[in-house]
Amino acid sequence: MDEGRKRVVIERVRPEIDCGAFPIKRVVGENVEVEADIFSDGHDTVSAAVIYRSQGDQEWREAPMIFVENDRWKGEFAVEEIGVYEYSFRGWVDRFRTWRKDLEKR
Repeated sequence: MDEGRKRVVIERVRPEIDCGAFPIKRVVGENVEVEADIFSDGHDTVSAAVIYRSQGDQEWREAPMIFVENDRWKGEFAVEEIGVYEYSFRGWVDRFRTWRKDLEKR
């Protein structure tokens, strides 16, 4: 059914230093603001979240991202303790929002 298509693409991630070779730096209490271009291969509506965890934690936490403009999404999470954090992005076709958008057009 997928026919080799990739439904959601994530690129131009910020902040990043040398393609992730070096960590960004923040202090406890600061927010890490992240951005990425997130889009779909069709006209469906996309939703996105930043997932993050302190290195060594088993569970990922999730913070919603907001649409900025022209495929650009923005999110943030707080640095709660000293240490290394890992973060990534999750994007998906939001079928409910797509349905609602199409219904509003009618």
